[in-house]
Amino acid sequence: MPILQLVAEYHRPLILKRYQDRLAGKDVPKQYSFDAIRKDGVIRHTEISAQQISFKGKSGTMAIIRDVTDRKKGEMALEKEKNRAEAIIESIGEGLFVIDEDNAITAINRVALDFIGAKESNVLGKKYDAVFVTTDESGANVLDSIASVVNKSINLCSGFTEVNNIYLRIKKSHNVIPISVCAAPVIDGDEKIHGSVVVFKDVSEEQRLSRAKSEFVSSASHQLNTPLGAIKLLTESLLNEDYGKINEKQKEYLDLIHNSNVRMHQLVHELLDVSRLESAKLEFKPVNINIKEGIEELIKEFSLLAREEGQEIVFTPHLQDNEMIRVDHIYFFQVIRNLISNALYYSPKASRVFVELTKNAQAGEYKISVKDSGIGIDEKDRKNIFTKFFRTDDAKRSRTEGSGLGLYVAKSIIESLGGKIWFESKGKGRGSIFYVTIPIRRI
Repeated sequence: MPILQLVAEYHRPLILKRYQDRLAGKDVPKQYSFDAIRKDGVIRHTEISAQQISFKGKSGTMAIIRDVTDRKKGEMALEKEKNRAEAIIESIGEGLFVIDEDNAITAINRVALDFIGAKESNVLGKKYDAVFVTTDESGANVLDSIASVVNKSINLCSGFTEVNNIYLRIKKSHNVIPISVCAAPVIDGDEKIHGSVVVFKDVSEEQRLSRAKSEFVSSASHQLNTPLGAIKLLTESLLNEDYGKINEKQKEYLDLIHNSNVRMHQLVHELLDVSRLESAKLEFKPVNINIKEGIEELIKEFSLLAREEGQEIVFTPHLQDNEMIRVDHIYFFQVIRNLISNALYYSPKASRVFVELTKNAQAGEYKISVKDSGIGIDEKDRKNIFTKFFRTDDAKRSRTEGSGLGLYVAKSIIESLGGKIWFESKGKGRGSIFYVTIPIRRI
């Protein structure tokens, strides 16, 4: 059977020419591919290795033909998947690059290249920190901020890890641009990490809007402070009968005005705190204070309110009476006040709130816990508890008053003071325990 009959018709001229060239002594590839026809007419991808031989004085061609259809299909599928992945990367509207185990860039999309003003050929294979230079806000000091995001994502081994307030210095213009960076590890089927995918976006506009919002809130809050202060003084004077006797109905209405004014005043101060925290203008003035005595004073503040509801606050300090801590006592005790207040407000009448103070010398911190038997925290609400303006549905039903800012401010303050805040709850209606840690000393 002539060998050309095995070759698909469209490849026969190629095979015939190479055969003729080989006979003529021309340089011909020893290995090449063509499509072959099986007896049943099915086309198969094949690979031929051929060479000229001489046997018993006669010359000829020896050819070895291999069926490579499955391999070819695999290569085509791989190429298709590669093209698909590249198309996905290019279609993403944010900057994206992929790095290997050695932090070298193996892929990068057009958005990222345009962002830094570079060509792909000048970037691939380079260490990412040589291409994406991150700094502090001033642009003066180089900080490998992206590394912290990448390392955190690798350590977690699941999902994206996002970090904001990273500043990228553009080499050509020397501009410093704020970016938000996300990273996720590249993991194979054997759970082995082969690098990371890094996505970033310019957040200049978001920061501008955030600053404008904070400035508006700050300005509005300051403007509200003056009339609210005047209303407070006038209602207190009227309630104290400084301007003459008042009857029970008048006292009832004045109490309503006064209580509403107090709540409004508290909201304004919380908004001011939020504005200062977000603009990094909150000034802390650390002083040496007796932490045990400070908490005892706080509990005394709430004792009357607790008794009116038949509640009791049980304080258990596990340290000596003269323990001192250096911290901004106003903001620190604002946090503890918020936790005790919440525990009382969201617990039933005739219940007990437990406040515990311990010292962990080895960890170098004090820990305060506030435990209640109140409405608890549902599983679905856990991730939002410290979110700005968030209140659970149960909290809204239990108490209509509340801004949803208290725990957000508390978390921001404690973290700014170098501490931590978290909570435990067995679920809805099963109470909560909030914990705060603060370093024993701040330098």
